[in-house]
Amino acid sequence: MIRRTRHRRPWISLIAAIVAATLITCGVEASVAVIPTQVPTVLPSPIVPPIARAPGGARAEQSVPATPTPPGSWIPTAPPGQPRSSHVAVLLQDGRVLVAGGSLPTGLFRALGGRILGITGRQGGDALASTEIYDPDSETWSDAGALATPRLNATATLLQDGKVLVAGGENGGDPLSSAEIFDPESETWSVLPDMASAHTLHTATLLPDGRVMIAAGNQGDLSARIDTGPVDAGAVEFFDPEAMAWSSGPPLPQGPLQIDGTRVRHAAVLLDESHVLVSGGLAPDGRDFNALQTALLLDLEIMEWTAIDAMVTRRQGHALTGLPGGRILASGGASQNPRSEIYYPDEDIWRPSGTNSLIREGPSVTVLADGRVIMVGGRSSFRQLDSSEIFNLETEEWSLIPAMAERRLATTATTLADGRVLVVGGAAFTENRRLENSATAEIYDPEG
Repeated sequence: MIRRTRHRRPWISLIAAIVAATLITCGVEASVAVIPTQVPTVLPSPIVPPIARAPGGARAEQSVPATPTPPGSWIPTAPPGQPRSSHVAVLLQDGRVLVAGGSLPTGLFRALGGRILGITGRQGGDALASTEIYDPDSETWSDAGALATPRLNATATLLQDGKVLVAGGENGGDPLSSAEIFDPESETWSVLPDMASAHTLHTATLLPDGRVMIAAGNQGDLSARIDTGPVDAGAVEFFDPEAMAWSSGPPLPQGPLQIDGTRVRHAAVLLDESHVLVSGGLAPDGRDFNALQTALLLDLEIMEWTAIDAMVTRRQGHALTGLPGGRILASGGASQNPRSEIYYPDEDIWRPSGTNSLIREGPSVTVLADGRVIMVGGRSSFRQLDSSEIFNLETEEWSLIPAMAERRLATTATTLADGRVLVVGGAAFTENRRLENSATAEIYDPEG
């Protein structure tokens, strides 16, 4: 039997159009609409509410709220006393923010074949020794003394006693093995014994027992590594704040597309009480440098590395963020895929997650007070970014929020005690194509 298509009579369409026009003229609109659709394969426009996911790709319905969540706003705050990028920033226990080091001005680090690997001071000058403290209550900056060693691309970790460990980094292109501690009460810096290896573009992870794990990074000239082979490749060290001493751990193992365990611009996060997750990064393969897809787990009890399920996408200069339920969000740092992904420890599997508005390398990522993840700045190709996005835990989608006042690469984003986010410095090209550091700061207010 042939099923005939029924056509709406013209006069019915005309009446419907008149009714719709009358409602619009009178300002009448529905407060809730229901949209039946297929589950999308790409991220919807930020203007269009996300569609609810249904098992197996089935049809789903999503209520569109009449009053969407406010996107928040950026507001300027007092500028720091020093323009800087590739610096570190830490929220202190008293609610103030310590900002230290960085470069003046910033240059581009070019490795073999001219590939741009990241932001360092190799082509633009030495690192900074200056440090400052921002007080969000008075919106003022104050001098916090000078680092014993100028450094950029270092790591800063808030210790359990409230002091701050600043380790590694580089100065004039030379990786550093030095480290120092800041005491917020006396606002003084103390020099620590040197690490066994130099580390820059590395990671620092605070462990449950109070120690800090420093992993990999560049222990020498990456370009020379292709000719000379392993030199302290993938070195791992632990800082014990009680003993004020360093100890060596098992180095990162060699993986596919690697001549050794070297990783730079990778990411690390505490997975649970006894495991540290390390993912991605850049590594030499003997001819070139590769963005890595592999991920590793260090068992802190037996001090052994285990290769886990590889990420969906190769990433370098990305971020790992803990989510509720022990899941880990990997975002940014992909060269061809703007999607984030989530690691499920119970299943040992990475699954694709929400899609960013664009490919974003080297963003600054932090967690808001309500658990959402905010990603600011970074770079897309050769363009520095002023855009920011927020990851919704329920929908697992990213949504754009208002742009910052400036483009910022190699910046820092720090969640304040009141839930706002402080962004300081960063680098961007000027109109005459000079890469310059910013001497400004701004604050994102999620409620604004």
